[in-house]
Amino acid sequence: MRQPFDNARYDSISDFLNAVKLPVLNQANHECWDDYVNRDRHGDWFGAGCSTGLQVIAAMSDGWKAGRDRLNALRDKIGNVDLTPIDRRRRPLRADIGDALDIHAVWGGRLDIAWRTAKRQSTAAPTRIDICANMICSGGEHSDVLFWRGAAAAVLADLLEQAGYMVRLVVNFGGQTGDRAESNKYTSCRIIVKDHGMPFDVTSTSAVILPGFFRALGHAWIQNHAPGSRSMSGIHVGQGVVDEGEILLSHGVRDHGTALDFIRTEIARINGQAAA
Repeated sequence: MRQPFDNARYDSISDFLNAVKLPVLNQANHECWDDYVNRDRHGDWFGAGCSTGLQVIAAMSDGWKAGRDRLNALRDKIGNVDLTPIDRRRRPLRADIGDALDIHAVWGGRLDIAWRTAKRQSTAAPTRIDICANMICSGGEHSDVLFWRGAAAAVLADLLEQAGYMVRLVVNFGGQTGDRAESNKYTSCRIIVKDHGMPFDVTSTSAVILPGFFRALGHAWIQNHAPGSRSMSGIHVGQGVVDEGEILLSHGVRDHGTALDFIRTEIARINGQAAA
C-alpha cells in the first residue's frame, strides 16, 4: 500500500525499500527517480563508496563493515553506562488499613488484606524509549554529517538497550519541497529501523549510518511518491514528522564531537529522571 506523500510511515526497512521500488505516481518524475536508483554519476555524494541507490542497498545488506567499525569506536568513547530503568506507576496494595474497604474480603475473614490503597513504588522495569533521527542535511555538506548523526542515534539506542530499556529507533526526513505543484508542497517519511523488543541487527545499523539511505533512497522515494510533477530534485533542509515523546537527533548533531556530546547529554538526562 502506498503511503501519503506528507505523512508516510513504514514499520520496517523492507517496507520502505519496497516503496522505493514502486512505479512513480507522476511519470514526469521517472527520470529523476532512475537517476537516484540506477545511474552511476553521483561521485561520493552518497558516501560509503556508493554512487547508486542499488549500491546503497547492497551496502546495507552486507553490513557496511567500515562504517560499523567507526560506530564502534564512537561507542567505545562512551564506555560503560550505569542506567537502571525505573517504573514509578501507582500499584494497588492490600493491607489491614487503607483507602477503600473490600467487603468481600471482610466476609471471607481476610481482615489483614481487606483494605486497598494505591502507592507509588520504584521498581526496576523495562521502560520504553523512542528515538528519532532526522536524516537530512544540506546537499553541499559532506556525507559524514549524516553518518555521525546516524551513529549517535545507533550508539544511544544500543546503550539504552544494554541498560534494559526497550528502544524504538526511527529515521525520518522531510520538509518543504519548493515545488510549484500544490500537492507536493510538503513531504515527510518515517521508517522504523528497530522496534521495541527487536534486535539491532547489522542491516538496521547500516541503514541508520549510511548517508545514502536518505541521499539515494530517500530522494528516490520522494520522486516516486510525489503526486505532481517535481520542479526540483531535492527538498529544502527541514524536518519530517516527529511523534510526541521521541528523543530527536537533528541538525545539531553533525560530527564526532557533537555526536559524543549528544549521547552524553541524553544519558545524563535519562539517568537524572531515573534517579528523581
